[in-house]
Amino acid sequence: MTLENMLRKKLAEPPVAGSAGTVLPYDGWNVALRPDAQDALSCALWDVTVERPSWGRVGDPHAWGEQICRKVTGLLEPLKLVEVDAGKQIALLRSAEPTPHDSGLDYHEVELHGTNRATVRRFRGFHEAGKKREQIPFAVTYEALAQLIGGITAGP
Repeated sequence: MTLENMLRKKLAEPPVAGSAGTVLPYDGWNVALRPDAQDALSCALWDVTVERPSWGRVGDPHAWGEQICRKVTGLLEPLKLVEVDAGKQIALLRSAEPTPHDSGLDYHEVELHGTNRATVRRFRGFHEAGKKREQIPFAVTYEALAQLIGGITAGP
């Protein structure tokens, strides 16, 4: 079964009472999804986290981040690597150019922890001074979601 069809099937299942989302194994990774809504073609997600057991694995989040920026094309905006904290092994990717919205800008953010975990979220920033950004759900087709997960998990 393709990843796209696995996602469609798993997200169609009713959520487990008390769970924070949906988890499915994929190619040595665990994919955790927090859906907001779904239909036959697409879903709206609060976040997607892919994680694999570290088992002593040490990797370069900078290199992984650059690879993700090249491989992931299914989001509304291309990603760019904006920050790396080598000491903490954390890298931050954001939309290269946010999408303008009436009240501000919408953008994706991907946070990498080493080369073992990545979390994708969408945020809305505001023009008003002092108004903090807020996390918003993002809509994605199952095909684009499979491409996103495949692009992230193809990493180092």
